[in-house]
Amino acid sequence: MPRTTCGTCKRNIAALPGGGPGQWRLSRHDAPHDGTRREELVSCSASLRPVELDALDFQLPLPQEESELIVLF
Repeated sequence: MPRTTCGTCKRNIAALPGGGPGQWRLSRHDAPHDGTRREELVSCSASLRPVELDALDFQLPLPQEESELIVLF
């Protein structure tokens, strides 16, 4: 899944297809930890918000030098 930065908590979050073609939403994610112990999970207020297509990272950057390549056998 493509990823983007949440505008509220600044975490790197996956984006999910949402609604119609070309529409994306932030996946549900926890709110930033404030040190308080809670019995329930609290989602970030930006969970499931729409995301602009140009804010998505569809691919991780490729290594530029041969020394950065990982070879799998």
